[in-house]
Amino acid sequence: MTDMTLFRPREILQKYTDLDMQSLKDRGFSAVLLDIDNTIAVPDTGSCDQTAEQFIKDLQRHGLRVIIFSNNTEKRVKMFLRDLDVEYVCL
Repeated sequence: MTDMTLFRPREILQKYTDLDMQSLKDRGFSAVLLDIDNTIAVPDTGSCDQTAEQFIKDLQRHGLRVIIFSNNTEKRVKMFLRDLDVEYVCL
């Protein structure tokens, strides 16, 4: 059985842009898992806005692997990510 405590947040931020990327690297994190709707986007918005796109690129520049986990369809996730080089999993 999987230890589900691995997926419980230890920190909660008011805005995703408040995430201290360097602190994650310093603490040994190598990846960031993100959801789309209600996390880095307003539900049902078309594509990734400039703020979310810059956030993803900044994570990658800090050497963090970005993975989108979404309960949306693959079509929705691909439309959102457009040309961003980001892995994703649709549940």
